[in-house]
Amino acid sequence: MVSRLSALLVLCILIQFAVPLQGTSEDIIVPAVEPFYSYTDAVLFTSPDSSYHTLFEFLNHTRSELLVASYQFNCQYISERIAELAVDGIEVSVLVDGEPVGGLSGSTLSSLTRIQRAGGSVNVISSFVHFHGKYMVRDGTHLLMTSENFGQNGFSMEPSYGNRGWGIVVNCTSLAGHYRDLYMHDQEYSEPITPDVNLEPYEPETGYYHPRFNSKTVHGLFRITPVQAPETSHLLLDMIRDAEHTIYVQQYYIRDWGNEQNPIVVELKEAAHRGVRVSIQMDSTWFNRNQNGKMADSINRYAREHDLDMEARLMEYRQGFQSVHNKGMIVDRSRVLISSINWNENSYSNNRETALIVENRGVGEYFSNVFNYDWKTLRNRPVADAGIDREVTVGEVFVLDGTYSWEQRNITAYEWDLNGNGVFDRDGDVIHWTFQQPGTYRITLRVTDREGATDTDSVFIHVTDVKVHQERGSFYPILLLVPLLIFFVWLSKGVAET
Repeated sequence: MVSRLSALLVLCILIQFAVPLQGTSEDIIVPAVEPFYSYTDAVLFTSPDSSYHTLFEFLNHTRSELLVASYQFNCQYISERIAELAVDGIEVSVLVDGEPVGGLSGSTLSSLTRIQRAGGSVNVISSFVHFHGKYMVRDGTHLLMTSENFGQNGFSMEPSYGNRGWGIVVNCTSLAGHYRDLYMHDQEYSEPITPDVNLEPYEPETGYYHPRFNSKTVHGLFRITPVQAPETSHLLLDMIRDAEHTIYVQQYYIRDWGNEQNPIVVELKEAAHRGVRVSIQMDSTWFNRNQNGKMADSINRYAREHDLDMEARLMEYRQGFQSVHNKGMIVDRSRVLISSINWNENSYSNNRETALIVENRGVGEYFSNVFNYDWKTLRNRPVADAGIDREVTVGEVFVLDGTYSWEQRNITAYEWDLNGNGVFDRDGDVIHWTFQQPGTYRITLRVTDREGATDTDSVFIHVTDVKVHQERGSFYPILLLVPLLIFFVWLSKGVAET
């Protein structure tokens, strides 16, 4: 009996010491989880094209609980909508980094104040170098994961302005439950904050990016692996090691770790040696251009020396983004990393970061198309942009605008094939056109620069014959008048008889 009591006492002591008394990133250990398999649907979106619409659709369907985790949260119109949810009786909880670079900004304190005044819970966490994840959990059933902070740059009301980023909304109770548990776990190491500042007004920013990618709902079987730094960052390396054909990388920045090579870059080089084609895009805004430029030069020099199908490029300002803030990767066009993990040592080893590895062909194709469009615009040659598909009516005059095309050496010619026969019928950067017959028409723009290089882009115009509907619609009011006319005649007859 004594030995059992002694063993129990020792166990209690061990448990007490195993529970951290104060939070540090070394204390906060979350066990790895196995991939989730689910036959469900997911909504895919890109920033700035479709992020705002997707986020607000996500928020508008909240019924009981909303958990928000973000490094920064400085958007007044997002906080306003979340505050409305709290006023409606929904349990709202927000967890943000307590010591972001530059400190908690006035716009962040204003956003948090609005939510707290509405009855929401607001906490800050400083137990990691940075609390850098970006996700929301709705009603324990839906998860929104993104590379973007919940601010105007990531979720702009005006899609012509903002960062390039990726995101996904997954309808999966087990996956949402995992991130709800992670949220509650991390919240234990946080502190409540009671901001009380004047609420800032907001005015949507506008830019010159030409949005092209609507959100898309994909149905099917998903294999989804949660990734969180610092516990399971190594899954990024495993993802690269499994590549067989292609790796697409789009990163805010890539840095070496002290005097050592970045282990992720090492794995990318190993993949290229296996015959995998590796394409890397990085941001080129002023604060990243120098170091990202050096990293790109180093990768490209290595590729030339070893005759590898591997290339790194910097995104250009003229593409219209505020910055390329993404932290994404696509392997074999079928496995996609949607992530907050910057490719530096802190993000990988010391921050709280969150990510998903999503295996689904539809997801892979969607983000591969986004990546390849961005990659295409990096070529030192013209990039044609004929606009987006649209629907018009027979006889309606519509505008074809090619001015979103661009080139470093200047475009000298804009030519339009208006009937899909390969003959370019009209010249001009902007033209007006009309169709006299219903149907779907493919219109192709060809641009040429002063060096003679060309590029083409097509847009589909769906022409409908609304006259048929109008004629049919105009007949129904006449039919409705017939009974009234009969009644009037009968009534007139009756009056005459009396």
